[in-house]
Amino acid sequence: MTGKYDERRHPDAIAALARRGLTDDKIAHDLRISRKTLSEWKKRYVAVGDALKEGKVIADSQVEKALYRRACGYSYTERKTTEFPDGSQRIEITKKEVAPDTTAMIFWLKNRAPDVWRDVQRQEITGTEGGPVQVRMMTDEELVAAAEKTMKKVKG
Repeated sequence: MTGKYDERRHPDAIAALARRGLTDDKIAHDLRISRKTLSEWKKRYVAVGDALKEGKVIADSQVEKALYRRACGYSYTERKTTEFPDGSQRIEITKKEVAPDTTAMIFWLKNRAPDVWRDVQRQEITGTEGGPVQVRMMTDEELVAAAEKTMKKVKG
């Protein structure tokens, strides 16, 4: 699949590589073309851009689904087969639980509801009757006095 663009084969191959989560650089490498050639194909052939988008959407949705499952927790069935020297087998089926993952929850919420879950939230402080708060900077003397007072408390 090297060299010249083949409108029958390349779009399907590109979509398949993108579905596997490959970057454009890796897709170009696997097609044995340069990254520049892939970029030129995207500009020249609508099918190439569409194939990349389609494949990446599928890959991204699979990761999103896995992240969601990890955030919420899930159960699965594990099947273990043990073979004995006499040719007989024992099959053990175990239901396993994966606990919800706090880190996945935080990541999900920060990205899906950033206004509520971002690390830095803006808060406005108002004075009496809802007006602005008057802030006065401390003088150097007041700052030194406050520091000395704090040090006395710390030293006991």
